[in-house]
Amino acid sequence: MRITVFGATGGVGQEIVGQALAAGHEVTVVVRDPDRLPERLDRAALRAVVRLDDPSAVRAAVAGRDAVLSGLGSRGRKANGVAERLTGQILTAMEAEGVRRLVVVSAVPVGPEPADDPLVDRLVRRAIGAVLAELYADLARMEAALADSAT
Repeated sequence: MRITVFGATGGVGQEIVGQALAAGHEVTVVVRDPDRLPERLDRAALRAVVRLDDPSAVRAAVAGRDAVLSGLGSRGRKANGVAERLTGQILTAMEAEGVRRLVVVSAVPVGPEPADDPLVDRLVRRAIGAVLAELYADLARMEAALADSAT
């Protein structure tokens, strides 16, 4: 399978890339800073390493791919619209290239709460949501953009 992974320098992205390479997939990675790509990810095994701030390179990175996977997100508790903005860039590139399969990692508290959740679960979710409100708001906007997309 030919896949492109966004956010390969983060924990989720590193895991995705490592598993994909181990399974024999052809992997292209798109990152904000190629110098931060961990040594444990064998650059020689990657098809390409592309900078996220180059729209034409991002478009080329998704062209002809079987799937795109995203582990993009904020590095800290300040979201700065990272998930929404960068996912928008991915969607633009995918739509331009006719690529339809996208898997995105988000967070459990973003979605609707099940009506039958135990009280403790609801309280913990609200406490975490209060601490990470900015991050979850960014993820909610990202998920809305995904729902509204043609991808």
